[in-house]
Amino acid sequence: MSDPHEVDGQVSGRIVAVATGYGLVAGAVACGTFFLMRQVQHLVWGERTQWWYVFLVVCVGGALIAATRRAGLEADVDDQLDPQAARSAQWRRIGVLGLSAVVAVGFGGAVGPEAGLIAVVTELSLLVRDRIARTRAEADLITEAGGAAALAGLYASPPAGAAYRDGAVGRLPVLAASLSGFVGFVVTWHLLGLETHALEVPEGPAGGGLPSAWVVAAAVLGAAAGCGYLLVRHSLLRLAARLGPPARQTMIGSVALAALLAAFPVLRFSGHDDFPVLTAWVVAG
Repeated sequence: MSDPHEVDGQVSGRIVAVATGYGLVAGAVACGTFFLMRQVQHLVWGERTQWWYVFLVVCVGGALIAATRRAGLEADVDDQLDPQAARSAQWRRIGVLGLSAVVAVGFGGAVGPEAGLIAVVTELSLLVRDRIARTRAEADLITEAGGAAALAGLYASPPAGAAYRDGAVGRLPVLAASLSGFVGFVVTWHLLGLETHALEVPEGPAGGGLPSAWVVAAAVLGAAAGCGYLLVRHSLLRLAARLGPPARQTMIGSVALAALLAAFPVLRFSGHDDFPVLTAWVVAG
């Protein structure tokens, strides 16, 4: 590949075109994966919220994810030297990651859909960049464009998708990928007939005015919890490594999560589906 800092007009125009085209594809793939998540979610749960059912379903989901982690998708030396085998292994990895993401969200996992969508699109980006990238800058862009497009579509906000990425190749191509990713997500959304899941803001006090002090306190507490997680994340990863192989880690974590969600079903699906409930609680005081 040529130098990553090659920025003449012709290359810049191609970079924007690559970002726009691949962003459209990545947005559509992200929406398709999200559609499968929602379908599995409705199929598995329906209106069931009994504590024993919640516990059982989450444990089954954990067992399915553990089984996929045992799939052993790492290629051997012969596969790595064979381009056809390497591409086949990459497609299998994309499929297994997609299946894991669908199961994680569909079976009630407390991880939001963003993580799974980004994982699937990132693996797809690795496959695409090996086929179409002509420069190192284009290869870097394709990786960034996929994640930006997926988030832009899910959040219905192209600026949010663009802001999430580092923008090593410049903000304009990543923003172009976010815009086309949003379009690809929305078009696919309508073609698949998905229902909206807008996050509504509760009504404020009559006559306007500042939000309640309790709302501000909750926001500060949530931000502090997120920062606290970042501080202890590496320690938690080291602790998880002591539990044994990845499949065992998955099962132990799934049982713990199943107990938590059985006690508080509102936490299923990262809480996304119960925002209307939380809104009603806020309005009712």
